[in-house]
Amino acid sequence: MNVIKIEPGCTPQLASVEEISVRALSEALGGGIEVWNMDPCGRFMAVCRANGAEQGLPVNCRIPYWDVFLYGTVCVLCLGAGVQESDLSRIEGLYQPLKEEMSA
Repeated sequence: MNVIKIEPGCTPQLASVEEISVRALSEALGGGIEVWNMDPCGRFMAVCRANGAEQGLPVNCRIPYWDVFLYGTVCVLCLGAGVQESDLSRIEGLYQPLKEEMSA
């Protein structure tokens, strides 16, 4: 199954994962996770490390729908199916990439 992986300061990329579960995502992101709807329909979900700012992770992006900042690596899931390459352009309007100097 595919997810969209967004590393801080990098272009979103498709990434293949064996399974999508809380356990697998926690292991991939290195700790507890939090999940955010990226759009009003809840189709795309952003998953990141919980309390990333307090853990000193670099700022990654802002989700305008919630006006929330996400830190560290972010994985984007599509409910109901894995993400497709065409979803890369669909999520562009759902998040705002940020640079480390903006986190201060």
